[in-house]
Amino acid sequence: MIWDDFIEIGYVAKAHGIKGEVKAMLDVHDIREYMDRKEIWLGRAPANPEIYQIRRFVVDGKYIRIAFEDIEDRNAAETLVGKTLLIPQSELPELSDGQYYYYEILGFSIQDSHYGELGKVDDVVEAGHQDLIVMHYKHKEVLIPIVDAVLLKVDKTQKQVYTTLPKGLLETYLGEQ
Repeated sequence: MIWDDFIEIGYVAKAHGIKGEVKAMLDVHDIREYMDRKEIWLGRAPANPEIYQIRRFVVDGKYIRIAFEDIEDRNAAETLVGKTLLIPQSELPELSDGQYYYYEILGFSIQDSHYGELGKVDDVVEAGHQDLIVMHYKHKEVLIPIVDAVLLKVDKTQKQVYTTLPKGLLETYLGEQ
């Protein structure tokens, strides 16, 4: 989700200990790219996020443990539980050629090698083990798996997503045999 120019990277899951630390879940490709951050924004939509200074950021099992400046006890930490962790889009790590962030392809046209132009990327959803592109085709919602065999290329300049849909995928969504 994007709040103006912010990108969600996780959320505060619970308070930790009595000295104001929290445990957070991050939904990022490489946690190490975020370990040196000195500040982060927290919020709940639709309110504007607030900036928090980071004192310490430690990997703790499947969580990240964060100590913030001015959050000194468990009661203060508990007020942060459930808030979303955000960073400005401009501070996202650089990607290699051919890589993209999901928010970047929203609205891109989908061109399939078998069917031609299908529609636009309406959303990208994470469905546990596989991420999916959401589009509408002939007034039906269609989910396209984001896997190398299906999603061939993303051209950010032309705002195009190139696919080769598995045989029968569109027909299944359209109720055709």
